Amino acid sequence: MVGAESGLLEGLKPGDPAYVGPFRLLGVLGSGGFGRVFLAQSEDGRQAAVKVIKPELAADPEFRARFRREAAAAAKVSGQFTARVVDADVDSKEPWLATAYIPGPTLREAVAAQGPFPGDSVRGLAAGLAEALAAIHAAGLIHRDLKPDNVLLAYDGPRVIDFGIAKSAGASTLTGTGVLMGTWAFMSPEQVLGGAVGPPSDVFSLGSLLVFAATGQGPFGSGSAPQLLYRVAHEAPSLDQVPQAIRPIVAHCLAVEPGQRPTPSELLAHLGAAKPAAGWLASTVALEIPPAAAPGSGRTLPRQEAMAHGSGPSLAGSGRRRPRVGTAARWAVAIVVAAAVAAGLAFAYAASQLSHHESVLRPVTVPRHGSASWSVGQQIDAANDLVSVSCASAAFCAAVDSGGNVFTYAGGSWSKPRQLIGSGGLSWVSCPTAGSCVATSNGDTLYAYSGGTWASPRPLVGADGNPAHLTSVSCPTASFCMATGGLNAYAYAGNRWKQGQMVHNSHQFASVSCASADFCAAVDSGGSVYTYGLPRSP
Repeated sequence: MVGAESGLLEGLKPGDPAYVGPFRLLGVLGSGGFGRVFLAQSEDGRQAAVKVIKPELAADPEFRARFRREAAAAAKVSGQFTARVVDADVDSKEPWLATAYIPGPTLREAVAAQGPFPGDSVRGLAAGLAEALAAIHAAGLIHRDLKPDNVLLAYDGPRVIDFGIAKSAGASTLTGTGVLMGTWAFMSPEQVLGGAVGPPSDVFSLGSLLVFAATGQGPFGSGSAPQLLYRVAHEAPSLDQVPQAIRPIVAHCLAVEPGQRPTPSELLAHLGAAKPAAGWLASTVALEIPPAAAPGSGRTLPRQEAMAHGSGPSLAGSGRRRPRVGTAARWAVAIVVAAAVAAGLAFAYAASQLSHHESVLRPVTVPRHGSASWSVGQQIDAANDLVSVSCASAAFCAAVDSGGNVFTYAGGSWSKPRQLIGSGGLSWVSCPTAGSCVATSNGDTLYAYSGGTWASPRPLVGADGNPAHLTSVSCPTASFCMATGGLNAYAYAGNRWKQGQMVHNSHQFASVSCASADFCAAVDSGGSVYTYGLPRSP
């Protein structure tokens, strides 16, 4: 993510453009691995956060195609309580996307500063978020990461932001292997378990947000990522501290079965006149909203402030109003809105696509004190020379041993061994998502794991018609895998394994790793490396 290192706007640097499309640039909000975010102003005086993609990423055809699709999807979303995409140019030399600038704290910041919301404010929040989700779903999208950091509190109601990991309903996602799409404490059970994720998943996350706003913590408490994921998947939410007036609504949203949850439209009908308007928050919470968010407020940005952290052109005399400069966290609010689409895409560029039925997970960074370190070794029951392990997330792993046993890790512990019949010993395992794995034997068979069950062995045949001698497998998604054995590579696509393809001039393959369905690398015992993928445009 892009981060602002100062509460002040950084001035433009020599060489920075004066304009991006129709927007006059006022300063730099932040930068990251995928580009820079500028505070800008349109010809009619409206402010926007403009994200400009790095030239090296823009030069990649795959990245540009993904950026085009995601920008088009985000532009479909309209509604009073969403951060609107106001303009974009995905075909320029340096693609850019502009979103409305929204001054105001995040829900997390407001709760941290002022404590839980009173009941009326929670009802207003519920109505605003329900209307936002209705707009998102009407555009054929699923947000998939509704959390306190992705809700801004504006003067006239909440705003849902960050469609960087939003998914078009029925379309492929743009994230990759082991990427838990969503933030674990506010995910739905189907996301955690790798089931089909649709609009009801967002409603479950909405229920979790309401618990957070009303009590100061999520419905599944706090703890490590594995603990939280296990509670979301297997335990009932804690609603004891939720005010009785809104508890039935929250409980309905947090139903385990997606089909039992209300739709956003049904929530709006139930909430009736609770729709937020100007001054919707209780006074103690409203104090956290920058005055610039209210109509008629604001101030001209002095020259010395604009120049404090850079050598950009003077902004004095522009006559433009801008919000009062607050803390770095508040600047980050604007940055997140503009970076939403591009941030998700930049991550997708380095990873792979996932099939439409999967729940994907963003890499989890568990807060810890001190530096990361390895634990003391744990003996897994009856394991016989473990040879490979693969983790789809912090909450799910699988390991195999040379004796043909497989072990799965979930809920904080390892399972008992499961003997795969006819394996003759296992060589490798790859798990693209929680609950989905492929394991290879030392011979010609492989095994697929889905829904808690290992399927019958599937034999593979090489290009010469002889049985495979498998050594490795890599599955960047549940819909694509690549296995190697001998001089052959075996691809899984279109729901079937293909006959081996002999790679000429190779020695015995030792290992393969795939970043996506479009790129794999394999190494052999002779010291050579081979890459697989579509030719890139010059």
